[in-house]
Amino acid sequence: MKIEFNARRFGLLLKKDAFSVYRTAAVSAMAVSLVVILISLISVWSGDIDPAFHQIFFPTILILGGFIVTSRVFIDMHSSKTIHDWMMLPASLLEKHLSRLLASTILWILGALVGYSIISLVSEGLNGLIFGRGHLLFNPFAIEIWKTIPYYLVTQSIFFLGAAYFRKNHLIKTVLILALFALVLALVIALLGRVVFWDYFSGFFIPKESMRIGTTGGPAQGAQIESFLQVMSVIGKTLYWGILAPLCWFLSYLRIREQEVRYAV
Repeated sequence: MKIEFNARRFGLLLKKDAFSVYRTAAVSAMAVSLVVILISLISVWSGDIDPAFHQIFFPTILILGGFIVTSRVFIDMHSSKTIHDWMMLPASLLEKHLSRLLASTILWILGALVGYSIISLVSEGLNGLIFGRGHLLFNPFAIEIWKTIPYYLVTQSIFFLGAAYFRKNHLIKTVLILALFALVLALVIALLGRVVFWDYFSGFFIPKESMRIGTTGGPAQGAQIESFLQVMSVIGKTLYWGILAPLCWFLSYLRIREQEVRYAV
């Protein structure tokens, strides 16, 4: 299928995919609602009233729930029962990719904000009726809430790639790959630090006295190590905020194209 974009066709596809994500999200939302309400009731009953209860709870639900929803966005592309329907969708590859991406990012975020606001109203309504007191209502416009959204968008991209790449157990396999990558990255950074500052090490570690100001070479060594850490921090932030998400989204696009080529559509 040719790569093209039609706004009207994309809108219809996005609506279809939104309902598809909604079904998965609705089941999860019911379970989450019961858990939040129960925990809220127990905390108020025990006298542990926290004004920031819902502001703290929401980011966890946004991120973890988003990972679950995202890991299932391409399930029809990998299933032998639905692969034909996926391939025969009257939409271009770009439209399919963007619709699933928007459904698991923008639409999920908006749905989570609205949904949790409702959960907060129900939860604190019950607290008020039963105990005469409760937590503050969830404020979807609080700056702390919106600060978590960029973190979700970046980390979500990894699970989006996992959903496109893995045929089964998308969430578990993505988490395992992340754990393995974190381990390898830590070893590489440790090895790089060992190579760059090899003459400062004693065994596998830098002695504390080497970092202390006032000892021979201490200030100079400390400044060099601090400079090295700052450089690594800049590189890490650049990769995380500027490259990771676009790269994962692009690779997921290539994976979908590979699937279409494999099935000769």
